[in-house]
Amino acid sequence: MNYNHIQKFTDMILNYFAGLNLIYFLLSPVLTNLNISSKIISIYTLLGIFIIYFKVFLFFKKNGLSSLSLQRTTPDFMFVSLGLIFFRYTNIVFNLYLFIRQFVIWMVKLVRITEQKSFIKKIFHYPALIILISFLSTILLGTLFLMSPVMTETGEKTSFIGAAFTATSAVCVTGLSIYDISSHFTVQGQLVILLLIQVGGLGIMTISTGLAIMLGQRFSVQSEKLINYTINQKQNLNLFGLVKKIVFLTLFIELIGAIILFFPFYKTFNIAFSEISVNKYYLFGKAMYHAIFHSISAFCNAGFSLYPDSLLGFYRNFSVVMPISILFILGGLGFTVLSDLKRINLNPKKLLYLTFHSKIVLISSLLLLVIGSLVFFISEYQFTMKDMNLYERLLSSFFQSATCRTAGFNTINTSLLSNSSVIFSCLLMFIGASPGSTGGGIKTPTFAIIVLAVFSFLRGNRDVTIFSRKISDETMVKVLALIGISVFFLFSIIFLMLMTEPFKFQEILFEAFSAFGTVGLSMGITAALSSIGKFLIIILMFIGRVGPLTFVFALAASVSRRNYQVPEEQLDIG
Repeated sequence: MNYNHIQKFTDMILNYFAGLNLIYFLLSPVLTNLNISSKIISIYTLLGIFIIYFKVFLFFKKNGLSSLSLQRTTPDFMFVSLGLIFFRYTNIVFNLYLFIRQFVIWMVKLVRITEQKSFIKKIFHYPALIILISFLSTILLGTLFLMSPVMTETGEKTSFIGAAFTATSAVCVTGLSIYDISSHFTVQGQLVILLLIQVGGLGIMTISTGLAIMLGQRFSVQSEKLINYTINQKQNLNLFGLVKKIVFLTLFIELIGAIILFFPFYKTFNIAFSEISVNKYYLFGKAMYHAIFHSISAFCNAGFSLYPDSLLGFYRNFSVVMPISILFILGGLGFTVLSDLKRINLNPKKLLYLTFHSKIVLISSLLLLVIGSLVFFISEYQFTMKDMNLYERLLSSFFQSATCRTAGFNTINTSLLSNSSVIFSCLLMFIGASPGSTGGGIKTPTFAIIVLAVFSFLRGNRDVTIFSRKISDETMVKVLALIGISVFFLFSIIFLMLMTEPFKFQEILFEAFSAFGTVGLSMGITAALSSIGKFLIIILMFIGRVGPLTFVFALAASVSRRNYQVPEEQLDIG
């Protein structure tokens, strides 16, 4: 039997299915009005599932039970089985996955063809530009999806600026929203947002590469260099091994988080529906959905919640607050640090063997977390926490300190924060998470280097040193450039917003810092922003996620580097 011919035939059918999915999605309002039977859609979905499983069967028949077979068929098994388990949403899960599956294959094939063109070859020399294009493309695609009437509970089309704001916030893992996603969007809309969060958190290039490799697609040398750049790798390491580690680590942590969160959510729903006769399978499915959604949103530091008031209702619930805190703290450390911690198996005796980068990130993150908790405990003692007991104050202070550095969930009412807490929150949001993480901001090592530089200057030392290592001059220049560019973007946007928005200064300041740090906290003005204000926040969220330096490098892609030195001169400052 010629398996190659049969596989090509099934690939062709899957391509047609993906195309039909897109047509069905775009024309869904019209098709709904025509009262097309749901049985036809179900038969269509089951046929597609059968074709995928048939393709998997052929692959195993040809290659046997090998690691290659498992590698290539894992995504198909995982997503299709997920659709069958949550049978109420089988159509949604299957159709969404099939479209993404084929879209990745189409894009890889397109890259192969276009890489031969001289113009595309030039673009591949500027990874920063490719990153910008990939984020913009994903946001645009997400905007088009969210604009469909089938994505809203009312069946009305979401405005372009509203859909673009939501898509940008999801892809840039910010969490600022002009809608209550639990009531405005249907399950389809929420799943699209969740997918955008996962893609934005992992990184567009990372997740698409992982899926493409599993589907058997190959990349050119230029593409591999680009992917290494996007995941902060200086050297060209084993691409598949590297991406596999990142994707596996992410999915593993999110899965553990979802399992832990399932139990308190299930208990909460049992209590909420105790006086109403509700099917236990419905409660189980609802609790599982909420657990998965919040686990992914937390680890990706997105801050999107299925509750209108975020986590205000759980402010004293340790079994919800602490797992979510741990998830977004881990997500904010960065994949490099997580891999390093995994390497030493979290053994305290081996902490000295951590890399220089991991030591800086862990120490600075821990200090910011402790100092932040202490500051919020004092500054909010007679404000948002005045009616809380000691346990609730400690838990809320810890959570607020952690969430301000990119998470976006809140267990206290941020619109009632004291002025001192607002200023301190802005500082934490400006610092943000760590390099290679799911968070934004100038990053913890940048802040650590600035603090170390101040201490070195006060001690009369010319060099900035830590752990018997000197920070290079090139790094110092990048730190100054990063802070300078960040301050320029931030205060330019704040200046424009003060001219266009009728809100208090601290409210606009808080909103802008939250957007730049991809945090997602707000003092309650997001939905009331004008179209201009929303557009300005979109710009800040985008710059905060891709990174100010990456953004500038992409815009200045054609600038050549100077290869000569000029005479040195002294300048009086201060």
